[in-house]
Amino acid sequence: FDLLYRRTVRLPAAAELARLESSYLMPLRAIADVTSSRPWWQTPAALKLISSSLERECFAVVDGFLREPEVDALRGVAQRFFRERHMRPGIEEQSRGGFGGYWGDANEGDFQNLEGVH
Repeated sequence: FDLLYRRTVRLPAAAELARLESSYLMPLRAIADVTSSRPWWQTPAALKLISSSLERECFAVVDGFLREPEVDALRGVAQRFFRERHMRPGIEEQSRGGFGGYWGDANEGDFQNLEGVH
């Protein structure tokens, strides 16, 4: 699973990573570091950054949102779904459609469920 994922996912350019880091990840980390009264991602400042990332980038990284046991459980479910062929790499859709490096609006994720709905 991990090797297939690494083989099919293309990383963004270093400049793009730096932009995402400075625009979203660093400010979210700063909010997490100073917030202790409630879950940090529920603060207005964090919600504004997360919603902005979703609107502009079509994804958001909320590091520390889940505890390690929850992450492990989700990883196990994803791996089981992949083994049982309930998910397939989005790259399969890309190669069939001849889209090159762009997966298109109908297939923006790395993996799709069996029905193609994500």
